[in-house]
Amino acid sequence: MKNRIDRSMMLYRRVAIQALTVLAAGLVVGCSSSTSPKSTDNNLSNLTVSAGTLSPAFSAAVTSYGVSVPNATTSITVTATTDNSKATLQIHGVAATSGSPSAAQALTVGPNLIDIAVYAEDGTVRIYDVTVTRGS
Repeated sequence: MKNRIDRSMMLYRRVAIQALTVLAAGLVVGCSSSTSPKSTDNNLSNLTVSAGTLSPAFSAAVTSYGVSVPNATTSITVTATTDNSKATLQIHGVAATSGSPSAAQALTVGPNLIDIAVYAEDGTVRIYDVTVTRGS
């Protein structure tokens, strides 16, 4: 019986030592049990197009815009800048870099919808849309 208790105590000590080693390693590398909340900022700080003029003028609170371009304009790029550096974005379903022009978006005659999805660090999304109307 004493042998069984000794083995149990050894196993308990081994597990306790491993747990303390893991805890100490976490403290050494700066781990903590609390995490700071992730940003909910899914706003744009700027939005521009390569042809035409946004209407209305850009405002982070406005999510729908229109642009009219002449028939000779067959494509357009969109440059969206996130308000928060940890936010990510997609322009017309393609990952984009904040502050850099998107890939060229082909335009057909009439209205063309280009959506800009801004994902906050916490995963919440805000959709901006630009309707580019190409003249006939």
